[in-house]
Amino acid sequence: MREPRPPSPSSKGDPQNPWLWHRQGKKRVWGEFEERLLEELEGRRIPAIVVFNKEDLGRPAPEVLDRLAAAKVTVVSTVASLGEGADELREALIRKAPDEFVNPTSILQDLVPPGELAVLVVPIDLEAPRGRLILAQVQTIRDVLDGDAYCMVVKERHLTAALRRLKDPPALVVTDSQAFREVAAETPPEIPLTSFSILFARFKGDLTEFVRGAAAIRRLRPGSSVLISEACSHHPIGDDIGRVKIPRWLQGYVGGDLDITVLQGRDLPEALEMWHRLGDGEDSALPRTLPTRE
Repeated sequence: MREPRPPSPSSKGDPQNPWLWHRQGKKRVWGEFEERLLEELEGRRIPAIVVFNKEDLGRPAPEVLDRLAAAKVTVVSTVASLGEGADELREALIRKAPDEFVNPTSILQDLVPPGELAVLVVPIDLEAPRGRLILAQVQTIRDVLDGDAYCMVVKERHLTAALRRLKDPPALVVTDSQAFREVAAETPPEIPLTSFSILFARFKGDLTEFVRGAAAIRRLRPGSSVLISEACSHHPIGDDIGRVKIPRWLQGYVGGDLDITVLQGRDLPEALEMWHRLGDGEDSALPRTLPTRE
């Protein structure tokens, strides 16, 4: 989506419509830009709060406030320099915030009960940051501790030896996606196994939609078109999972070459409708890949 552009400074707006163009003195308070921005947020189903600052210098016209009230938009007036209205703004933010933001769900506490063990498999390769773990791994460790459980962190080649040393089997094994096949082969079938990507797809995204996308892989044939859109911010190097490994795995699965396009970032191409049409066909699919790096 294109971001709305503010009107040019020379524009006079529509003096008959205070919703489109309202001024306090010579300063524009509510104009076409604000209206279009509000429409954009509404179109994306993002809760919005309109804040009129510097209330001590003047209030918006009643017509503007009435129009916002009719649209059921939350309005807060503040004087930031004096701290006035700050409490009201905080309360409005809490009321508008999704429940999972105010009361966040856990990453794996429902999978690893208190007092139980989670084994985390963390490969150390060229893409691993030097001297630290990636954010998803750190957050998972913290979530285990917050749930009064404990964890063991191992490299993939040490998993078998680590499991043998345990008196009782772990409640869960979590692995980096790129080592999933190797870890699955070494993890006894009675021990639940998942990946950091799947955990965070459930934690932050729509896991059901990801599963639907993964199921579409079965429809792939040699020559099918696939769009891989990564939301990761890492700099790809070497044997990158999104640009090298996943395409290699997919092409190995179908037994031939695929027409693969890889994008990075949140913005999808304007021609996304073409991909949707391809995804609805029998010979092509639009599988979604999970975040792999932080």
